[in-house]
Amino acid sequence: MLGIVLILVLALMGGLIAYLGDKLGSKIGKKRLSLFGLRPHDTSVLMTIISGILVAAMTMGVLTVSSKEVRTALFGMKKLQEELQTLTASRDEAKRELSAQSTTIKELDRQIGEAQKALTQAKSEKEAAEAQMEEARSSLASMQAQYEEASQRLKAAQRQAEEAEKARDNLQRDVKDLEEQSRKLRENIVTIREGNVVFRSGEILFSGSLQGGLSKEETQKEMEAFLNAANHAVGERVGTPPGTPVIWLSKDSVEQTAHELSQQKGTMYVRLCAAGNILSGEVVVSRLEMTPNTIVYHNGDTILRQTITVKPNTEQVDLALMAFLKDVNRMAQAGGVIPDPLTGKVGAISSRDLVRASEHISELGGHVTITAKAKQDVTVAGPVVLEFVIRPAEEKRMKKILGIDPGKDKTGAALCEESGKILRCEVLLMEHFLASLQKFLDHVPVTECVLGNGTTSASMQKTLLAAYPDLAIHIIDEAHSTEEARQLYWKLHPPKGLMKLIPLGMRTPPGNMDGLAAVILVQRYLSSKK
Repeated sequence: MLGIVLILVLALMGGLIAYLGDKLGSKIGKKRLSLFGLRPHDTSVLMTIISGILVAAMTMGVLTVSSKEVRTALFGMKKLQEELQTLTASRDEAKRELSAQSTTIKELDRQIGEAQKALTQAKSEKEAAEAQMEEARSSLASMQAQYEEASQRLKAAQRQAEEAEKARDNLQRDVKDLEEQSRKLRENIVTIREGNVVFRSGEILFSGSLQGGLSKEETQKEMEAFLNAANHAVGERVGTPPGTPVIWLSKDSVEQTAHELSQQKGTMYVRLCAAGNILSGEVVVSRLEMTPNTIVYHNGDTILRQTITVKPNTEQVDLALMAFLKDVNRMAQAGGVIPDPLTGKVGAISSRDLVRASEHISELGGHVTITAKAKQDVTVAGPVVLEFVIRPAEEKRMKKILGIDPGKDKTGAALCEESGKILRCEVLLMEHFLASLQKFLDHVPVTECVLGNGTTSASMQKTLLAAYPDLAIHIIDEAHSTEEARQLYWKLHPPKGLMKLIPLGMRTPPGNMDGLAAVILVQRYLSSKK
């Protein structure tokens, strides 16, 4: 807008000056005025020229005053040219530097690309090296385990070799002793042949309970007292004077028994048995046997319960009762009671109690349930004193199924109804397993057993069939039974309160899951029948 106004002003002023110059020239010409001695015509021309110069001068003056660019163009052109030349040179230099920088950047980009490739390759090589290192560590651990196992086997072999050498030396001494005894026997062969058998092979000569876990000195004193008492008892039976040595034991067997006794905890049942038939006048060659003196049955515990079917007042009663007693004898032995070596029995029953039981069964007739209970606490040494409970058999109820999840040290046991209802489940120790199982069943008759196919399944099957010959055993795959047992536990015992906030995967069920694992086996069997 300013430029337009400026042009208009310049045009008006130029026209005004030209007009004035023309008027002035005309007046000068008419009046024939003369300036500087010039002719009037030349004077008029001069005024015209001066007016043109004034127009140009006024125009330049106005432009100079009103525009910085005009002032710069008129008075600073050289400086502008110099600055332009300088800027052009700087621009060219900048272009050259930019080109050089672009080349450098391209080179750096190429180097970065190569470095990234090298880094990726290095990461891959690192991962491969770590995998190889982990594999090497696993191999090393396996080799170390094998080395440890081999070292243990070597040590065991060395110990066995040392024990074998000791046994060889002891055996040589025993051989010498036996040779001497043989010589004496040959010298008295006639007397021995004519004599009577005083002790039969395996007969218990003396027995007692000894305390285990004592010091070496205390254990030796205890063994000496036991052997002196045994020698005195045997001497009284054969009629020798008191203090006369009548029994013979190898030194090795005595030392071994004393060592084992010192390593045990609690009381141990020790018995002295005849090593063979001993005749009158013969040295009583003996052997020592030892077992933990634990209580197999407490007073009132049920040893066996069976339901029999007999006709009243017939020989079937006595036969069934005798068969029942044999089963009781077998059950007690399986439970841990040591039988008499000669009779194979673990106890005895008076003829009076036997007659009463037979009469009671005869009176009831038909289906009769016989329960044999311990009349007193029964240890491994016995004897098993029985008390009979004879009642009419109960009506048939829903069939019960026994579940067994076998293990090496402990076994899971479950008792379920045919409907799948869980009656109870426990973990039974393998020590005296059958006695523990009898307590677990608590007189409930079972005809079927679901058994897991673990590593001890075969031996467990033999044990069960030995105690329950009529038991139908079903083998079931026990894979993942422990995981399902955990799920069953949380189903039966859901978390309460704040415990609901903790995910079940982060919690561990309390106690052992073997009992519930046995329940899972029964459930799998029942599902397979549907």
